[in-house]
Amino acid sequence: MECIEEPSYSILINGGYTKWIKGKSGFCQGCPLSPFLFIICSQLLSNVFLSRGTNLGIKIAYKSQKISHLLYADDVLLFTDAKKKNLRRLKEITEDYCSWTGQRINYHKYYMIYGKKVDRRKKKMIEDFMGFKAVNEMEYLGVKVALRRLKKRDYQFLLDKSLKKLNSWSNKFISLAGRMVLVNSVYVNFPVFISSHSLIPLGVLKEFEKLCRDIIWNKADGSHGLHYVAWNELCKPKALGGWGIKFAFSSVGPLRAKFAWKLLKDPDTFVEQEYAN
Repeated sequence: MECIEEPSYSILINGGYTKWIKGKSGFCQGCPLSPFLFIICSQLLSNVFLSRGTNLGIKIAYKSQKISHLLYADDVLLFTDAKKKNLRRLKEITEDYCSWTGQRINYHKYYMIYGKKVDRRKKKMIEDFMGFKAVNEMEYLGVKVALRRLKKRDYQFLLDKSLKKLNSWSNKFISLAGRMVLVNSVYVNFPVFISSHSLIPLGVLKEFEKLCRDIIWNKADGSHGLHYVAWNELCKPKALGGWGIKFAFSSVGPLRAKFAWKLLKDPDTFVEQEYAN
């Protein structure tokens, strides 16, 4: 706490110390001590759930262990049944955690998603009791969270982001080789993160690749240009005469295979333990 609560500094100048300077800026952005503090506080919250919230949480498979919370830096995902007893215990844990650490819940950014079996009357009761806003779906870390199968329109934000980047980059002063490097190093990597966390429809990836082709071959004024080389030839490795452009469509299979291979070879992963239980 001495490093957090406004420490004092003294500067050594020409062999002599200056007067004490009271620090008032707190933590600066990028301070290496901040992540450790979040880890310490997050471990405290996990300990509270282990000791007082054993009945909280939901199961992702039959006879599996309950999951009560997931942590990412200063974000928390909480899971529980829609029972007032569990909600009261959950509220007590969060209030005690806030009183211990000094953190506060931002009720304007907190949302609740209900299962299909929760009726409207119970939803209203839970919303009034917890003070959170109820929604049908939300976004977390760039991935949409919803209790349904995601469709093509749910990934429209990926195409909108691509078009926004495309409009900000002017092809007027970029050569053909420069556009190829830009597409290969920056543009094709946009859907990689989403592809590794959710099942993107193949139609979205095909449309995304069409945008990549337009960046390379379209003219500076935005009009359509002639595609002098087939897209498959550009995606070949440079050793075979191509530019090594990575297919967004072809990267989905390796990403899923990598996840499956890790699941088979690493028995200590959380998913493998849940499946074994």
